[in-house]
Amino acid sequence: MVGIARPQYQVVIEVARFDGPLGGALVLDARWRVIGPDRRDPSEHRFSVAEPTGAPTYPALVAAMSRALDGLSREIAGVLKAL
Repeated sequence: MVGIARPQYQVVIEVARFDGPLGGALVLDARWRVIGPDRRDPSEHRFSVAEPTGAPTYPALVAAMSRALDGLSREIAGVLKAL
């Protein structure tokens, strides 16, 4: 039987804000850190972005949410690649 591999890194994200009005700017404000195999987290990062929705509709708001999360995930991936 093959053993289950344990993850090498753990990403912890604390979201302080993830909202916005229809037709306005969606705001994502989060702090995040990477916990390494030694269970230490050498640095904490902050990510903040305001994404315009472009239209006063829920689909536009959801699209702005998706863009904001894409930015956060790209930042995290960049840090993980450097480790």
